[in-house]
Amino acid sequence: MSDQNNQIPSDGFNTAPQIPESAPQATPPVPPAAPVPPTFTPPASRSSSALIPGIVLIGLGVIFMLQNTTNFRLHNWWALFILIPAFSALAAAYRMYKENNRLNPAARGSLISGLILTLVAAVFLFGLSWGIIWPLVLVLVGLGILLGNLR
Repeated sequence: MSDQNNQIPSDGFNTAPQIPESAPQATPPVPPAAPVPPTFTPPASRSSSALIPGIVLIGLGVIFMLQNTTNFRLHNWWALFILIPAFSALAAAYRMYKENNRLNPAARGSLISGLILTLVAAVFLFGLSWGIIWPLVLVLVGLGILLGNLR
């Protein structure tokens, strides 16, 4: 006992583990299990959350490259940002169509809204006349209503 008391620090706390000499040796540690290799996720089941931003960045890069190398100019380049929700809506419509193998009401709504947003962006980007485009918006809304009534 006096040997153990000599090994206790003066503050009264024993911070080092004490192994008596008569204690049996500990069993060797068990080696860790082999790491599980990562599983491959096929592209069909991956989330398409990175698809839209990737397409938008590629499109922006192509447009800016065309502006730097040719006489192509976009004066309302900010309208490119209208295409982000347009492409998202079109991608959602496509995804819903693939899941249901038909154009359900939600897919039709996404398709029509994506097309309308694309038309609005085209008006600003290419300086088109609203007088030409607004009838197309009416046609798209009318198609959406007619397709909504089909079962």
